Amino acid sequence: MPPPLIVVLDTNHLSDLAREPSAPESAAIIGRLERGDTALGISLFHLLELSDPRFKSADNLRALLRAVPNVLANPYENVEDEEMAVACARATGLTRRPPRVWARDTSEWSYHVGPAGGTAVDMLDAFVAMSDEREQVRAFAEYGAQGSMMKSRAALVREPMLPLTLALQRHIDEQRLRFPGYANALTAREVIERAGGKSAFPGYQMQESLLDQRMKDPGQKSTANDVYDEFIAFYAPYAAVTAVDRRTFHRAQMARVEAVARMTRHLSEVPRLLDAVVRGDLPVTESAF
Repeated sequence: MPPPLIVVLDTNHLSDLAREPSAPESAAIIGRLERGDTALGISLFHLLELSDPRFKSADNLRALLRAVPNVLANPYENVEDEEMAVACARATGLTRRPPRVWARDTSEWSYHVGPAGGTAVDMLDAFVAMSDEREQVRAFAEYGAQGSMMKSRAALVREPMLPLTLALQRHIDEQRLRFPGYANALTAREVIERAGGKSAFPGYQMQESLLDQRMKDPGQKSTANDVYDEFIAFYAPYAAVTAVDRRTFHRAQMARVEAVARMTRHLSEVPRLLDAVVRGDLPVTESAF
């Protein structure tokens, strides 16, 4: 049986789906999920937001996740690291399986494996109980949002390739501690050039492109929610359809990322986009399940 198509909804859309399952746009999506060939993709950033007491839909979401197929997204840093490994293999003429993006539970995470049976519902319950840790992550996101207010002075705006180059070089250096011949002595810049540029790093490119567009908007006052939204959208290249808020969708359009053709602001458009993916009109970036 082929893996399911993955639908990623940002926190507000996911909350709407859970709170109003009988609304026409929600019912259409839930109907697709109940067929079994489509699943909701849930990331740690969803769970961080929806386990916060300020969100009132945790019980609704818990009921929804128990009723319809869903998968956990591998932590973004794991996927990002695998994207870099794939690029290094491509740059040296080797082949490697695509990043493992989706897992049925935490026991299938690719790097830091969690407990067997650690489902999205289990994780939501755990995050509800981890108030101190959740606030620490939110404080870190707020710090990141404030830092991004540097706007035109930020390194990403002044030198667009610098953040990726530094991150990839760190990946290469870490791998060479165990495998001295890793990436055939190529530098990060050489790997990026040979692999095809930023497009060789789909999730990284998506998140960074949204951040770049946010920093280019002089009137945008960033918040932790902007950071969360960008990391939820990180998974869009590997999802069949992704629903985001108006501002995130606008930034994706401005960045002209490839996955924007499978992104929407409206729950009502999700079934139509799913049909286009099934027909083969909108290809999805390959991932290992």
